[in-house]
Amino acid sequence: MGLKERVKISVIITAYNDEDTLDACIMSIVKQNYRNVEVIIVDDGSLDNTLKICKRFATKYEFINVFTQNNQGVSASRNRGIGLATGDYLCFLDADDTYLPSAFITAMRLSEYGRFDIIMGGIEEILGSTVRVETADFGTTKSFDIYSNENLCLLKRWTLERNPNMFQELPAPILINGKANMNGLRIGSVCSKFFKKKLFDNLKFDEKLGMCEDLVLVYMLFNQVNEMIISDEIFYRYYNNDKSVTHQNFNPRAVKDNLELSKRLTSFKNDFDDSFHQFVDFKVIECFWRSVISGIVANPEANKCNKYKQIRKLLKQDIYRRAFEQASLMLKNRKQFLIALTGKLRLAIVFLIIGQICDRRRR
Repeated sequence: MGLKERVKISVIITAYNDEDTLDACIMSIVKQNYRNVEVIIVDDGSLDNTLKICKRFATKYEFINVFTQNNQGVSASRNRGIGLATGDYLCFLDADDTYLPSAFITAMRLSEYGRFDIIMGGIEEILGSTVRVETADFGTTKSFDIYSNENLCLLKRWTLERNPNMFQELPAPILINGKANMNGLRIGSVCSKFFKKKLFDNLKFDEKLGMCEDLVLVYMLFNQVNEMIISDEIFYRYYNNDKSVTHQNFNPRAVKDNLELSKRLTSFKNDFDDSFHQFVDFKVIECFWRSVISGIVANPEANKCNKYKQIRKLLKQDIYRRAFEQASLMLKNRKQFLIALTGKLRLAIVFLIIGQICDRRRR
């Protein structure tokens, strides 16, 4: 091992019933040309051959370690991996994704072997035969940029708000398949990032969250970051699985998960100015609407009367009531205006009607 490989990377893989993709996932780490690596695989109570595959790799490669637990979810699995990690940097890998072969050595060279708190690269998204590349564009003179102080604060805000006007101040536009796109670059995802382990000394994934756990964690991590570097190199290959829970019409956890997310978002309201405050109110309203659509209206086992009662109950939740009360109606988007107005008037029957129309269009 060379002197420049003194910085150790801990790769945390969470796996649950991933027997079809796990081989490629683990091999993408085995093939890295940076060797000071440990792999921590947490099997989250798989019912297929996932654990058997993990143990086979652990037997063959001494830097691969396997741990098992009863099914507790991705956040609990990642948190266990964080607690077991001994590396200087942590990175996370879903069991159906892969890292590109040069990702680790590129990241460590960029980090100057320990300087930066977060190192981030681009993502290659695979959906069937379609390839979508997300990367930053720094022009022809350089391939990366360093963020600190005001720009780092701007990135933190961008993690949640993703306001295109903010790019007038950020130093680099974002490219999607070579074209400028203000919704690109997943700052709020743990994919394609290397984090200094010390960032997790007092902060972990929120195990109560069933959605957007990456987003909440990364946003909060920015409070501890001094310097971050973003590269235009592609680090991570993400395989978009349109059969996952997030792509299904009815989600029995939608009401609970969106309520928990709303609580976290509300706790961030005062981090910036009044426009951010309004932004958070509308994100909470979006959570309410997702609950109505995916958690209530789409339920095939509930009748209309039951759905109406559930929506009325949801409207009485303090966190949603306050968001509707405080939300501005000065909106260009008709759908947002209609939802905000209906919430202000607390018209559960209107939400049910609109929800049924939207649900039919989704099917």
